[in-house]
Amino acid sequence: MNLLYDKNLKCPNCKMNFTSKKVFTTKLKILKTDTDLKKTYKIINPYIYEINVCPYCGYAFGENANAKLPEYRVEALIDYFLKIKDFSHFTKERSIEDAIRIFKLSLYISERISQPSYIKAGLSIKIAWLYRETQNWDMEKKYLEMAFIHYENSYSNEDFEKAGYKNYFMIYMLSDLSRRVNNYERAKRWYSELFSLKDIPKIMMNTSRDCWSEYKNSVKSKV
Repeated sequence: MNLLYDKNLKCPNCKMNFTSKKVFTTKLKILKTDTDLKKTYKIINPYIYEINVCPYCGYAFGENANAKLPEYRVEALIDYFLKIKDFSHFTKERSIEDAIRIFKLSLYISERISQPSYIKAGLSIKIAWLYRETQNWDMEKKYLEMAFIHYENSYSNEDFEKAGYKNYFMIYMLSDLSRRVNNYERAKRWYSELFSLKDIPKIMMNTSRDCWSEYKNSVKSKV
C-alpha cells in the first residue's frame, strides 16, 4: 500500500511553489499512544513528513504557516538563509534522521523569530519522540527537558488558550514530562496541581493517577 502522496505547497518566505511528500493519514493505523501523547503507527510514521522544507530558500515550516514572514523576521534569519545548501531531497522520501534534522531546523527558526513557547514546545517534544523511535535515550531526554521548559514558560507567561490549548493539557504535559525525565520533586508539584483540576477529561485523569502512583512507588522503593 502506497501511503505517500505529493502535496502542492507555497513557501511562506520566498513564495515559491513546490511539492513535498505527505502521508495519507486516513490510511494509518495507530498501534499505541504513550502517556505524553506520542502515537506509534503501523508501517509509516507521519511525524517524519510533518514539517515542510522549501527547496529554494530552506525555510522549514508546519502546515499552518501560511502568512508571509514579516521583514524583521526575515532579517533575523539572514545568516540561516545564507548558509543553506541543497535541501531539495527533503521534499522526497525521508528517513527518521532526515526528520530529526528538519524538526531541528524548524525549532531553530522558531527560536530566531521569537515564536510563542507553545510552538517551540511542540517542536521539541516531537524531536524527543523521533529520538524515542531510534532508542536514543540521552537525546530524547534532552529534548523532553527542552519541551518542559517551553511548556512551563508558555503556562506562566502566554495566552496559550487563545491558540487552542487547554489549561489541563499544559499541566498534564508538565506532569508527564517531569516524570519521564525522573525529576521527582517537579513531578510531585505538577501532579498535585493536575489532581486539583475539575475540568480534566476522566481518561486523562485516570492515566495520570496510575502514572504518578507507579512512579511514586518506584522512587520510594529505591530509597
